[in-house]
Amino acid sequence: MAKKVLTQKEWIVKYLMGHKGGLTPKKAEDLYGIMRLASRIAELREEGYPIEKDTVIVPNRRGQKCRVARYRWVA
Repeated sequence: MAKKVLTQKEWIVKYLMGHKGGLTPKKAEDLYGIMRLASRIAELREEGYPIEKDTVIVPNRRGQKCRVARYRWVA
């Protein structure tokens, strides 16, 4: 029996439900190859999933501070 391949949206939901720290675009790209996280999140919200966004400050590769979106599951 073939193993079901998860879609990008299914990976996102699974990750968000299991990780309280949330998901950033960089982490989504590193873990799952998802390049357009904001688009997938918008689709999930339209489907009724309880996802909130906040902004966090992280260092970029040069050590400079930059703002990125972080998406979290709202329980």
